[in-house]
Amino acid sequence: MVRRARELGVQPFSAHAPLHGDDDQVGAGASPHGQAVLLQYPGGRWIQGLVAGSDGSLTVVARADVTELVRAQMLATEASEKLVQQSATDGLTGITNRRRFDETLGAEWLRAARTGNFLSLLMVDIDHFKRLNDHYGHVAGDECLRQAARLLQVCVRRAGELVARYGGEEFVVLLPGAEVGQAEELAQRCLQ
Repeated sequence: MVRRARELGVQPFSAHAPLHGDDDQVGAGASPHGQAVLLQYPGGRWIQGLVAGSDGSLTVVARADVTELVRAQMLATEASEKLVQQSATDGLTGITNRRRFDETLGAEWLRAARTGNFLSLLMVDIDHFKRLNDHYGHVAGDECLRQAARLLQVCVRRAGELVARYGGEEFVVLLPGAEVGQAEELAQRCLQ
């Protein structure tokens, strides 16, 4: 029965133990007293079953269509992940925001103190930004900020380095493990 279900495209999921392995071993290790199993059917249907079995046998005792519940849970998870992403991202430039930068700086500061590694930070300010904004308007100023953010992200190359909007026309580049010379080199690359 399990082999036929797999041939039809049914994907089993268990809340207690992963259901994988040989076709005849699906459900192996399940308690003889029952275990909840979630089955994904082709076409996006989800069925939850209460199964009992042991020694490689699997018997479905009860089942219910939980498609709407699973879909609602998936939507809630996606919304939660999107909210987490949005709370860490600057809405205008799409890079890390000040709040996430502050959190990351705190963690990296403690790590550097614990390990004795270097921690460098670049403060980037766009010269004459107020005049640009006053003369060309806020739309042009916003585009300038987006371009500056993209440029800074292109300059950052090592894993763990972080570019964030600090506020207004100010950006920061956090460089864990970078010595002063490396930070100066990156600053020059950004300026060029």
